[in-house]
Amino acid sequence: MTSKLSNILAAATALAVLSAAPSLAQQSGDVAGSYLAGRHAQSHSDFDSAATYFTRAMTRDQANPALIEAALTSFVGLGQLDRAATIATQMIATGADSQVANLVLLSRDAKNGDWSDLLNNMEAGQSVGQLFDGLVRAWALVGAGRAEDALAAFDSVTTSKGVEAFGLYHKALALASMGRFDEAETVLSGEAQLQLARRGLVAQAQILSQLDRNDEALTRLRAGFGAEMDPVLTAMIERLEAGETLEFTIAPDARAGVAEVIFSIANALSVETAENYTLLYSRMAQYLRPDHIEAILLSAGLLDRLEQYDLAI
Repeated sequence: MTSKLSNILAAATALAVLSAAPSLAQQSGDVAGSYLAGRHAQSHSDFDSAATYFTRAMTRDQANPALIEAALTSFVGLGQLDRAATIATQMIATGADSQVANLVLLSRDAKNGDWSDLLNNMEAGQSVGQLFDGLVRAWALVGAGRAEDALAAFDSVTTSKGVEAFGLYHKALALASMGRFDEAETVLSGEAQLQLARRGLVAQAQILSQLDRNDEALTRLRAGFGAEMDPVLTAMIERLEAGETLEFTIAPDARAGVAEVIFSIANALSVETAENYTLLYSRMAQYLRPDHIEAILLSAGLLDRLEQYDLAI
């Protein structure tokens, strides 16, 4: 190689390096700027702006789990769950372990009725938490047609200290979803004396009505709600008084059962955790069951407290 050619190549290489340096710096600056803007939006629960900035940062740094999870939670907050599922898939592909990504992907399996995939994914290590995992696995077994395995899985949850009531309640719902209303009522009225919230009382009334025990259903509703009847409860009471049989609507199938698990957890979390975190669960319950009135109202209340009034409306 001649000296002259060597000098030309050296100069060209140096020029290329110098030309690339501002581009790399600019790219780094773009990621940092978008990330900081996203963090600022996130701190104000501005999910729309946060999603925009974190997505912009992700296009420059597609393997950064912190960026991906930040974008993911923003889209869940917005209620854009199909977009969130795409991002969750990307996050799992990086090898990162994320409870939020697992929550979204396992919920997507349930929504699609992919019970074998859901069970396999949980077996492979996709986990959200002990209570979620135990109850969702049991409902997935219901969806897969493995009734006795499912009931054994619910029983397993009841052996965990502090969450026994969750296991019993969801076992009763699962039995009712199978048409085994006598057994469901036995669980709800058993020695454990479950303290049923609104949806639990409605479920019990529906189960009693299916057993042609409308008088008992009326007694339970009136004892549970007193004079504070809203239009939905009033309509139920009128139907019971007219001798009609109430349909079992609280968890009629496995997908609705998983939605009920997620709502149960959201309802428990709402008492003691930050609104942003609880919102992840209430949004997922809505995703699985768009007609879940209590989940909708919970999300709206959380968004109202976060001063995201348009989303709340």
